[in-house]
Amino acid sequence: MRYLPVVVIAVSACAAAQTTYSTSPAGMLAREGASFFAMVNGTRYQAVDQTQVNRKIKMIQSLTFRRNGNTLVRSSGGTVHITLKVGLGKPIAHILGDPSKNWLVAPTTVHNKRTSFPNWALLPRIPPAPFDFEIPFASKYLYAGALALAWEMTWTGHTTPNSRLAAQHFDSAMRKNVLVDSGTHVGTGCGSFDTQSKFLTAGPAGKSLGMQVSISGVGGPAGSPVLWSIDLKDSNLTIPGWCAKVHVLPTVLIPLGTVGRGGMTAVHGFAFPYNKAIEGASVFSQLVSSNSGNLVLARANKNTIPASNTNNEAFESAQIWHPLTTTTAGIVTYGGSIVARLKY
Repeated sequence: MRYLPVVVIAVSACAAAQTTYSTSPAGMLAREGASFFAMVNGTRYQAVDQTQVNRKIKMIQSLTFRRNGNTLVRSSGGTVHITLKVGLGKPIAHILGDPSKNWLVAPTTVHNKRTSFPNWALLPRIPPAPFDFEIPFASKYLYAGALALAWEMTWTGHTTPNSRLAAQHFDSAMRKNVLVDSGTHVGTGCGSFDTQSKFLTAGPAGKSLGMQVSISGVGGPAGSPVLWSIDLKDSNLTIPGWCAKVHVLPTVLIPLGTVGRGGMTAVHGFAFPYNKAIEGASVFSQLVSSNSGNLVLARANKNTIPASNTNNEAFESAQIWHPLTTTTAGIVTYGGSIVARLKY
């Protein structure tokens, strides 16, 4: 009996040292993702994951990735310089296309060096593929579980023996079976300025991301600020001297930055909780900009908020893809992100 405390201490120490795994988004250890993400040279990728909130406290040691197990797209091995940051993200409904603005506090750089990645040329015999691309942390990261977990990977200096297989196709837990309405155009705009809006319903499974909208424009005056005007009806107003009709009164007016080179704006994403009561509602959108002091109106777009599909799936996470060669905001996609295995 006198040795019992020693035995108990030894057993406790072994239990404390036991390695545990989970995934971001949660629940994907043994499940295949619905899509893939092609990581290419000069890419900045960020994931913000609320599926980790209220789960156990973790001392994360590494992130490990796997290839998508169903697509026929193949990738070869090679090396790349990876800068990996981990930290706390803003609430998903408030994230932006600029990854640097999605951190609640400055992130921790846990990996910053040239790294070898595996050959993903062959499909697994039975999906999902094994987690075989581990990025170890220089030091453990303490995640308390109260706020969204965010990680960001910059992928540069990519070399591969086969340039045709240069993109690494990561497994991605992305929304599926969701309904999207791309809308119909209303009227004409000034010149070729055009509003492009999409509404998506992920349903109750999406939680805070249950309903989503993306908005962008093409053909606008480069370098000029652009606003998104939203209303529930087509006003169809003619104002003397204006180059197009005002189809959407500024009941709600949201700034979208500036029009980029070539007349394109960034694709902006917004999300809000699922609300069955607004399924089927009509929403009118019209972008507004200026050129030499004159208002420039885009062709408007009418969307119908789609109903929730009974067999849809969405994760309370989001991803931001940002090519390093551009200064405009990246593309935000709600409802999922690359599958990362957390080791702790």
